[in-house]
Amino acid sequence: MSTPILEDCFGSGLELVGERHGPVRCDAESVDCDRKGRGGAMESELHSEMTGRSRARTPLKPETRNLRPDHFTVPTVDPTEDLIRILRQRRLRGQRYVWLSPENRATLFAKAGSDARRTPTNQVPAAERQQAEPAPPSTPKPSPERRPFLPESTPLPQPALPPKPAMTAAESAPVNELDLAGLGTAVAACRKCELHRNRTKAVFGEGHPRARLMFIGEGPGSEEDQTGRPFVGAAGQLLDRMIAAMQFRREEVYIANVVKCRPPQNRVPAPAESQACLPYLERQIELIQPEVIVLLGNTPLQHLLGMDGITRVRGTWQHYRNISVMPTFHPAFLLRYEPRKKDVWADLQEVMRRLGKDPKHTVPAASGTPQP
Repeated sequence: MSTPILEDCFGSGLELVGERHGPVRCDAESVDCDRKGRGGAMESELHSEMTGRSRARTPLKPETRNLRPDHFTVPTVDPTEDLIRILRQRRLRGQRYVWLSPENRATLFAKAGSDARRTPTNQVPAAERQQAEPAPPSTPKPSPERRPFLPESTPLPQPALPPKPAMTAAESAPVNELDLAGLGTAVAACRKCELHRNRTKAVFGEGHPRARLMFIGEGPGSEEDQTGRPFVGAAGQLLDRMIAAMQFRREEVYIANVVKCRPPQNRVPAPAESQACLPYLERQIELIQPEVIVLLGNTPLQHLLGMDGITRVRGTWQHYRNISVMPTFHPAFLLRYEPRKKDVWADLQEVMRRLGKDPKHTVPAASGTPQP
């Protein structure tokens, strides 16, 4: 006989042993039991616990000690519930056998049968409820996409990359085969160094394509990056006055830079950046074929002539592929340190003499010093 109350009391480790019926367990399994005088002792212990529990009284509180007996009622204890409590305690202590008298056995099984009849629906064992209740409709899971079987030697297909933009003829042609127009187109599309990432416009250069005099600076600044023209800021305005003092117009000379894109914060170009742009500058010089080149600052001196130290080298004639070269200070340096303007003017007078110009014909400024 298996009911919720017996399973709750006995679980799977407590056996009820009767005087006539032999070993009894809640799961209806029979086991052997040694009953040498133990039945009476067990039953006596249960009787003592039950009668002692039934005779127990709740201690009176101080404020109720002087009341008459009819002023309060001591709750009675159901002997069957007390028996169930004791059996639970025996099971928790690890006892496997309990001897019950026929009266206690009958009372306990009668209690179990009445509780089984009153068991509500929500106390039906979970296994029985799960079988009785229909399962909720389940949403079918989408089957995973099946990929075709490929042998190990077969490479997996790769996603298609976006097509690269087609290169123009100027970009694909060697630099030494381009004219000035094609060279300018190649510079505008150049991606050879990291400077192209932040540029607004590439600054190729401008001037007369057959100029006798060519100026080469370091690289574009902020205003040059916006306009795409070389030397248009404050340093460019000073260079315009220097050109005028040499008895030339800006349209008659050619102006270029070592790098064609502006370095961040106008820093000095890195060697790799200068070397990436150097073929464009060399092709410009080859196409223009000037008589004299004026190098403005240390950067063109380093990358065009392989020399260093503009302060030491300035004012002395150098040569680049049979072209006379005059190194001097950059106009931006003269804006910060004006006393050096006299040194630059002396260098420019040497260039004028090389080109057949007389420095005496230069119109002096109001202060009596030359135009630069």
